[in-house]
Amino acid sequence: MMTESKKSFNFWRSYSKELAAQLEISLPIQRKSEELLKNCFDYFKDIEQIEYRKIYNFVKDRTDIDEKHISEADCIVDMYKTYKKEFDPRLENHMVAFSIIAAYVETRGMDE
Repeated sequence: MMTESKKSFNFWRSYSKELAAQLEISLPIQRKSEELLKNCFDYFKDIEQIEYRKIYNFVKDRTDIDEKHISEADCIVDMYKTYKKEFDPRLENHMVAFSIIAAYVETRGMDE
């Protein structure tokens, strides 16, 4: 069984061109994607990382956004934009994006 961070990284690799362009993730950040995704899972478990836990719960609860899209990447971009608009997070934009990707893969039970 693959770990959630590995599933997330495989998902990222499958959709990286589309997601990086739409989420405006620079090349240096893209090169660290595996590490950043792994860190997200650690942050989800850390009770002191409130912003990451909030992102996780947002993604888990907002299955209604899935109904509006036919592409996983479009769904994640919509969640990213919606989260940023509703919560004005203090995290860097790329960390919000990777947290949404990690939470999406985990909460949707994807087997990439």
